[in-house]
Amino acid sequence: MWTVGSLVFPWPLTPVRDLHAVPLTGLLAGLLVLLGGPLLLRWRKAPALGWAGFALVVAAPLLALPPTLHGYLAAERYAYPGLVGFAALVAALAPALPAPSRPMAMALLGPALLLHLLLAGRWADDRQLFSDAVDALPESAYAWHFLGQAEALAGDPAAAAVAFGEACARPHAHPLDRRLRLQALVLSGQATEAVAWAEAGPQEGLAAEDIAWWARAARDAGQPDDARRLLSMLREEGGWAGPDWVPALARDLGI
Repeated sequence: MWTVGSLVFPWPLTPVRDLHAVPLTGLLAGLLVLLGGPLLLRWRKAPALGWAGFALVVAAPLLALPPTLHGYLAAERYAYPGLVGFAALVAALAPALPAPSRPMAMALLGPALLLHLLLAGRWADDRQLFSDAVDALPESAYAWHFLGQAEALAGDPAAAAVAFGEACARPHAHPLDRRLRLQALVLSGQATEAVAWAEAGPQEGLAAEDIAWWARAARDAGQPDDARRLLSMLREEGGWAGPDWVPALARDLGI
């Protein structure tokens, strides 16, 4: 039922659909479909179309399983097969309806078309699009993550740092959000905040890029000894690990 609910909640559709934001009512409705679908199909002696639709409803979530296990996020396109199956299931169970007249069809489609025309412009700008996603799903870490990405690409690292921070404050944040916030803080000139952010996070198992941005933040914050200590972790035989600017940073620090 996530596939059906995504059409109407929240309105308008957002480009973000964090599975952890699916309301409990949607899950309960989906359970009713799974349990009651075969009974209704048998009771109504439904044609093969109904059974095919039910099979597609059951099988469709498997399409979303790999991306969901990898990152908690399933794009809207993964909902389409289940939605098609649900439509076939309803068509097989519902009584035959007369074809609507042209005025009736316009009365049904007109308001929806008008709303889409009025709201379609938001899809032309990434920052506006993901700002709307945050408004629609404020507790979705992925909505904030994508807003941060949009702000970073638009050249506003300060706004990106705020968005990535909001993502980190919510459950199931993207694995890179802590690093992305550190990077955005450094690029926006907030070196002291960047050092505090790095020190408040994990100290073990850091990737080379995490250490490099921490060292850069320490250098910018007037802590050269800490920056040298961090850079020493990146030294490799014949070079440096991390981003391509690390050798220049090392030379600047006299290493």
